[in-house]
Amino acid sequence: MKMPEKPKPTTNPLQCVSEGWALSHPAPGEAAAAPRAVRRGARPAVPEWEPSFLKTGLQTIFALLALLFSGCAVSFVSGYDPVTDEGIQEVAKKTETIISDVLMNKTGEAAHRENYRQAQGALAAVGLRAELYGEKNKAEREIIGKLKLALADLEELHRLVGSFRPAEAEGVRSLLRSLMHHELSKKHSMALAAQEGGR
Repeated sequence: MKMPEKPKPTTNPLQCVSEGWALSHPAPGEAAAAPRAVRRGARPAVPEWEPSFLKTGLQTIFALLALLFSGCAVSFVSGYDPVTDEGIQEVAKKTETIISDVLMNKTGEAAHRENYRQAQGALAAVGLRAELYGEKNKAEREIIGKLKLALADLEELHRLVGSFRPAEAEGVRSLLRSLMHHELSKKHSMALAAQEGGR
């Protein structure tokens, strides 16, 4: 027994509507062509596409992950600088000379005026060298800036009250310790990197 042939879709708009067919639109990027008829209720084919920004973002993430797991070291801080370290030690020596003498002997500001100038000058030199490393030395430059202000405030207090107490000098000492610790950490990191490189 011969089965009746299934009616073929038509591209005639009026006939499509009357027979239960709908005209589909060309996919994005597809050249304009004659309308294609699809049966109503059928799921149209969705072209596979990927936003360019998503593709770029995924490529960036994969590149960073590859860099991370490949063992490559990326430094986000400046390396150890022995000249800067020596300058910091000089600042600490001159500052502690002032603080220790005042706390022990109640020495007035006039007796240490030149010491304050030398300490500020040495600190300024350290700051200039720290700026050579740009953003990688941002944390150290911030500590130096705070220490300049704290030392100036201590000198002003010394001038006004004649001498200061240990608690009033602690701000300067704390910033000095932070600065020395920061540079010591760089030195330690350099030593570890040298050990890893020698293996």
